[in-house]
Amino acid sequence: MQVDANQRIKEEDIKQEANLNYRLAQLMAYAMNEPSKMPSFESAYPFAGKVEEITEEERLVKEMEEDQQRMMIMAQAIKATRARKAKKQEVK
Repeated sequence: MQVDANQRIKEEDIKQEANLNYRLAQLMAYAMNEPSKMPSFESAYPFAGKVEEITEEERLVKEMEEDQQRMMIMAQAIKATRARKAKKQEVK
């Protein structure tokens, strides 16, 4: 399951990189042949403004998930410690 997910993520990254490389080649052609018709950054990469918003939101979600994982690990450790202490007291 995780291997498939990692593979899909890697494929998506490769596709994104290929699209950006293609777009860069188009912009280089403009720069070399017709610099006066070179599109602005915003029109060449309309998603650039959205990437920052998504990245910030994703960062917050990721932080929250990491915090939840840490709390679960600590809760499991506390539970295991209490179980060991209870078991020791039963033996005595």
